[in-house]
Amino acid sequence: MQKASTSSTRKAWAYYPTPDDVTRAAALFMVRQMILWPAEWLDPAAGEGALVRAARATHEMFGESLWHGIEIDADRAAESQGEVDTDVVVGDALELEWPVAHVFTNPPFALLDGFMAKALAHREQHAVYVVMLTPTCWWQAEKRAHIEAPDHVLPLSWRP
Repeated sequence: MQKASTSSTRKAWAYYPTPDDVTRAAALFMVRQMILWPAEWLDPAAGEGALVRAARATHEMFGESLWHGIEIDADRAAESQGEVDTDVVVGDALELEWPVAHVFTNPPFALLDGFMAKALAHREQHAVYVVMLTPTCWWQAEKRAHIEAPDHVLPLSWRP
């Protein structure tokens, strides 16, 4: 994976750690859909590693997966170092090349369009799964009508 400097032309966006119950629900749903576990995964909006930590706790019975992370904020990336098997790359995930891995992420809402475009291109190029946590309202915008619908939808009415 390409390393980046700790500075970025884009500001680090508002931080919103993924709640453990949301990640557990998504991870169990993926297991029920027979999405590959164990496998190699990437969280390109790694934050402090909350999503990886919860996914690992949920999947202990399914085998250990290899995780990669990208985080734009160097301090949060340092927090997540213990949650992934490889170094967390500090940099802008929308500018860096992603490793060949399935994607499981909860990117900043303000950047969902960019993350979705990059994730769909990554899926097409590498034949991998993309699991992205998004609010339902995001899909309802007319400007996104051209985006291919997800293979699966897990509605979580209790998610903030």
